[in-house]
Order: sequence, then C-alpha cells, then structure tokens
Amino acid sequence: MRIAWVVMLASCSPSSTPDETPKQPTSPPVVPPAPLVVDAAPEVVPPDVPELDDVPTGDARIDGAGGIQVHVKWDEDTGTTHVATHLEITAPHGKLDLASKGDEDQDPLPLIERILPAGDQRWVLLGWTSPGEGMQTEHAWLVDGTKTLQIVDKLAWTTDRAHAGIAVDPTRSPPEIGIPLPRLGKDPDDDGLHNATAWELGYGSKHLTLAAVKKLPATTVKLATLPAYYTPPAQDVPTKGAWVGQFVWFETKTGFLPRR
Repeated sequence: MRIAWVVMLASCSPSSTPDETPKQPTSPPVVPPAPLVVDAAPEVVPPDVPELDDVPTGDARIDGAGGIQVHVKWDEDTGTTHVATHLEITAPHGKLDLASKGDEDQDPLPLIERILPAGDQRWVLLGWTSPGEGMQTEHAWLVDGTKTLQIVDKLAWTTDRAHAGIAVDPTRSPPEIGIPLPRLGKDPDDDGLHNATAWELGYGSKHLTLAAVKKLPATTVKLATLPAYYTPPAQDVPTKGAWVGQFVWFETKTGFLPRR
C-alpha cells in the first residue's frame, strides 16, 4: 500500500524543468518610416532683358530740293519722350554729323520731317521733340550749303501738346514761320494753359517767355486761309480751340527775325 500511494503522488505532480525560463510574448517588428521626399524648387529663369544694342530704333531719310538729304535715327521705346539720337545732313558741299550725347545741357536733336527750299543751296528744316509731361517743341533750322554746309540759325517753339505746331508760309521767298499765339488772358504769365511757365520761344540767342512772345508784332490770319502748317506728330488741322488766329511771323533771309 505504501508504494502505490507514492506512485499516485508522483503521477499527479506537474512536470517542470528546473532550467526552463517562461517565454515572453513577442512584439511586432519595428518598421522605420519612409523618408520624406520634398520636390525640388523650380528653377528660377531670369527675365529676358534686351541688351542696349537690341533697343528698337527708328530710321528715316528725307530728301529735299537741291541735293540735300537728312538721315534721322531715334529710339522707339522712350515712352512720352521723343528726340533724335543721330542726324546726318548731307548736301553737295558738305555733311553734318550730329549725335545726341544724352547730356541735359545739350539741346535735343529734333526729329526732322520736312525740308523747305529757301534759296540756292539754302533750306529750312522742320522737326519736333518732346520732353514728356505734356510738352512739345517745334524746331526750324536754317541751313546753308553755299560753300560749306552749316546751320545758320535755329528757332524753337515750346508749348503744351494741345497748342503745339507752327504755321508755314512757303509762298514767300524765302519761306516764313508763324508762331501761333494762344488765347490771351488777364494774367500775362498764366492763361490757364498747361505748364504755362515752361512755354518758350527761342531764336538766335534769345529765349522769350510766353509773356514776352505776346509783346511781339502779331498778324491776324484766318485759320482756313493759312498757306500751310506743321503740327506733328499727327499733322492735325489747327482748331480755334488751340490757335486763335494771331501769329508772330519770322523771316528766314539771314536768320530767324520777327517780321516788322
């Protein structure tokens, strides 16, 4: 009986191994995150800036009686400023080569558009410039090529663009230039005109204000009877709103002198 009991106890005892360690639950494998991909910044392309030599330019040639030719060059992308960059005047007895230096003290080179005969180897050149700001200047150059080609005298009439232009009388020999006066007001220095203090008439060595121009001898002429006129750039027909029919005429025999 003792033996049986011992066997029974042995068979009922749980089996165990002294060196066995309990197993720990396994964790899922750690997967590293995918690397962050950042799109590369777009390439910055600089704007296509034209070189100075690529600036659009204008070019014109004007022929006149007696073998004179004027070659005019200008820059086109200049906004409201209009001047010639180069003038080449050629005649049988010489050539004048004039270039703009971009100097503020230099008189602007006009965009010559017309040539009037003024005698044997003598001409009146008509052109215009604009400094911008609503102002414009008409230019008349007296050129003589009898012996050597030279500019004898210059006339320049600066006004606002609404009153721009000059009258021309090619029926006289030599032709005459008429300065159109604006409507007269009570204030001699300001008639309600745009930038009236900048209006100026230059001829020879003289530079007259608008008030001084109004004191010169003037002639009444109906606009419809004007022999000719020069109103660049569009060559608009003069109207009474701009010209009132009062003109200061300049002779061109030896230089630009007011007609008496």
